[in-house]
Amino acid sequence: MVSTLFVLMLCVLIRDLDSNLTAASVWFCCCSETDIDECASNPCQLGGTCTDLEDGFHCECFPGYSGFKCETNIDECASAPCMQPGSNSCVDGINSFSCLCSAGYSGSICQTNINECSSIPCQNGGTCTDLVVSGVGMRMTGCSRVTV
Repeated sequence: MVSTLFVLMLCVLIRDLDSNLTAASVWFCCCSETDIDECASNPCQLGGTCTDLEDGFHCECFPGYSGFKCETNIDECASAPCMQPGSNSCVDGINSFSCLCSAGYSGSICQTNINECSSIPCQNGGTCTDLVVSGVGMRMTGCSRVTV
């Protein structure tokens, strides 16, 4: 609902005559105004919902946004949710994030260590060893031949 500002201004001139018959004038005004709908200008940004208050407004932000007028995209990557130490593997979205997993890892936050040996990559009787190089994010599969 859009309200229009109505101002009723009543100004009264009071003239008093002093004992010397010179005029002394005093002005005073009384104002009355109707509340303005501060939501009429759609101040809330990025899908926020405005609630008109007396002498102000409040924005209820769409999930993923914050700020007085919902002007800030919350960085869901700020808490480093992806389990890839030392890498920049998080991609911020709106009220979401996604992780770019290094080779050898999977899952929504890269929490699962993929066993590359499960595909039995070694041939001719070789033994597969699934190796992780710490801090670098590299994965290696080592094959060694067992001699009898």
